[in-house]
Amino acid sequence: MACFSPEDLMLINSNPDLSSEVSSAPPTGVSESMLSEWDTDEMPEPETMTSVVTGMEVSSTLVDKQKMKKQARVKKLMKAMRKSEQVDLCFVVDCTGSMQPWIDSVKSGITDLYDAMYRKYDGCDLRVAFVRYTDYDQPEGSRTTWIDFTRSTSDFKTFVSGIRATGGEDPAEDVMGGLNVALNTLSWRPENITKVLIHIADCPCHGRKYHDGIGDDHPKGDPNHIHPHDMMELVARQEIQYWFGYICKDLTDKMITIFNELLKETSGHKLMISQFEAVNPAKVVNRVFDSVVHSINATTMTLTGRRCPIRSYSIDKSNPNWGTLKEHLATYLSMTPIPEETEDEEGTIASRPRTATLLVADRPFDEGALSIVFHCRDAVTGKRYVMKQSKREGKEFNSRSYYEDVVLRQKKAARYAKKFNQEKPRGVRSVQFASVQVLQVERNGKNELGLIEPLLEGKYEKFNTNNGWVSKSPYSATLQAFSHYTHEQSRKKLVIVDLQGIAFEHELILTDPAIQHMDDSKFGPTNFGQVGIWKFFKSHACNDICNTMGLTPYKHRDSSVAATL
Repeated sequence: MACFSPEDLMLINSNPDLSSEVSSAPPTGVSESMLSEWDTDEMPEPETMTSVVTGMEVSSTLVDKQKMKKQARVKKLMKAMRKSEQVDLCFVVDCTGSMQPWIDSVKSGITDLYDAMYRKYDGCDLRVAFVRYTDYDQPEGSRTTWIDFTRSTSDFKTFVSGIRATGGEDPAEDVMGGLNVALNTLSWRPENITKVLIHIADCPCHGRKYHDGIGDDHPKGDPNHIHPHDMMELVARQEIQYWFGYICKDLTDKMITIFNELLKETSGHKLMISQFEAVNPAKVVNRVFDSVVHSINATTMTLTGRRCPIRSYSIDKSNPNWGTLKEHLATYLSMTPIPEETEDEEGTIASRPRTATLLVADRPFDEGALSIVFHCRDAVTGKRYVMKQSKREGKEFNSRSYYEDVVLRQKKAARYAKKFNQEKPRGVRSVQFASVQVLQVERNGKNELGLIEPLLEGKYEKFNTNNGWVSKSPYSATLQAFSHYTHEQSRKKLVIVDLQGIAFEHELILTDPAIQHMDDSKFGPTNFGQVGIWKFFKSHACNDICNTMGLTPYKHRDSSVAATL
């Protein structure tokens, strides 16, 4: 899968929460007409005009060239984002005897899924398909049925409403038949868009190598000789992002492990199968929504044209058995000195290095757009933490400077939060950011870098994103006001967004913010620069907290922004 440099990467994946600085006039840079008309690869070079200054030739168009390069970069990002918001989403569902609650959940939740997608993405174009598969105890003509991709939720619901879970005399099912229809019969769009396959099942395919001795009337494998290698090759060729919703993980783990190795092999380690828990039918559509959002981010990265391998991992939601984990020597690293930027901003952010002995889970329990997250505990004090590492391999995504950039953003956000808390109205929850440090830990036979934060226990929520999306949480008003406040406090240089975390009784504790700054060379991959600023104010409506704090309303006018951005 292709992806950005760390800077571009963070730009795109800091989707959540928009913070940027906007001057009193709309941001300048690239117009909507430019975005649609320019060919990024054929950007015109301005004529070089020179003048003689004290005997030296100085290019008078150096700044113009830099601006045009920046415009080209912004255009490429915007085109990739638009393209990635075109989504083909295919459900492949085991519809044998025990699966009726999951079938009904997809049917009843499809309208909510559509609504959520169109709220989150302005340019969303979503098509959905459904493949029903059963087993070989059913008549050949009705063993597998489907509805091809459609934009009509009504047609989709009509088809799914007619499905009754049936068949499946032995535990193994006709998984290959379902995948064969999904990958060879459905009309996936040929262009580079977001393609997502959601496979939901409680039992594996036929063939004793794919399970641990459950009942299987076809232990040699699929009777129609459809091989998983061929199916994964089709997934890779069409760049489909495969998500598996497990219900009985012990039964399907072996199958998915084999499928995943085949997919990595056939895709050159660019794709892998991701899994989510689907035990509770009522939560399946929420899991699907999260999966599609992750897939859109991944497609945006692919469309930027650079390749970056994703490390191999699988999610384990369970709490670790601490007594079985090895102890690892870890060093909390100090920050590299950071030069002062302005008189009103603190300069060096540093913390004294120290060592500790940590217990770290073998597998991550969660993931974000950029990171995987491990349970972690101090072996001496017993205090619990989380350790975060990049999902991507390679030095550029695992360097000390990469992680220090995250720490810098979080500590800068904490400083703005401290000021906000001093000025906010009474009764409004305070805003806090979790402490975070760069960590070096001796693990897997080498020194690994990552980030360490205290474990926050509670309901983790995303409150806004850098593409202008705002959640319906009752706490969103506070955090939208905070983002607006950072813009004014920074003298219209930045906005802090991508706000996510946990709401407690008196405070909101957040982590992993994004800083949208007028200088898009700062603050890493999640900084969209002026585009991020524009997107925040395009969706932001001042609320009572903004008004009480006297924040200046920003009147967004599409026409003026289109003419100047």
